Amino acid sequence: RQAQDDLADWSQVWVKEPGMPVISTIMETADGNVNQMNYQQEKTSPAGNYWTQTTEAVLIYPDSSIRMPITISGKTTRVKAVEGLPAPLAILPNGSPIGYGYFALDSTSWEFFLANLPKLDDPVTRGAGWLALYEEFLRGNLADTTFFRAVLRALASESEPLNRSNLMGYASTVFWRFFSPDERLANASMLENLLWSRMEKADSRSDKATFFRAYRDIALTDGAVQQLRDIWEDRLTVPG
Repeated sequence: RQAQDDLADWSQVWVKEPGMPVISTIMETADGNVNQMNYQQEKTSPAGNYWTQTTEAVLIYPDSSIRMPITISGKTTRVKAVEGLPAPLAILPNGSPIGYGYFALDSTSWEFFLANLPKLDDPVTRGAGWLALYEEFLRGNLADTTFFRAVLRALASESEPLNRSNLMGYASTVFWRFFSPDERLANASMLENLLWSRMEKADSRSDKATFFRAYRDIALTDGAVQQLRDIWEDRLTVPG
């Protein structure tokens, strides 16, 4: 009884209908500041309804970021709280772990994230950013090699265990499900060398085991396969 939203309408679209929200952001700027920012939602439910939900927008600046709670409702949601702020370098429209749907990145934002996500201090923002880029990749907006190489660059320095695990999952998915046999061979040694190097430098046994399992699962080149055979036959010892 205390809910402010109509629960019957909410349950109709969230519980009873298939599909998922498709949401984009549109930002207008003037003189280096945000003039207006809207969340635009497509009608993707069978009955033509809109999903109502809360999430967080993350505005990225050169030396900081701003998280802003957003309640998305209807076709257009105007985010008045950002008006007058300096124009950001990039926008992460779904920086929340509970936001659901396809939140499309604008081209400026995904180009920024491809090049700069590993440099962001906040691990939650990094994780949400990689999930957003993975969604863009799955929808054909990023080339498989472009996304794969960006993931490997991030994996070389990522310190948050959950983010590392997700990055290894993204790399494995591209490697085995999207690359052609020739593309796998062309990229295999790069991935193998990275995983082995991270395993050798890992501080904990659990981290070493995580990187070794990933290495074992993608080993493709003759050198990597021989290395696994040497370990199996006790001619080589895994560090740690």
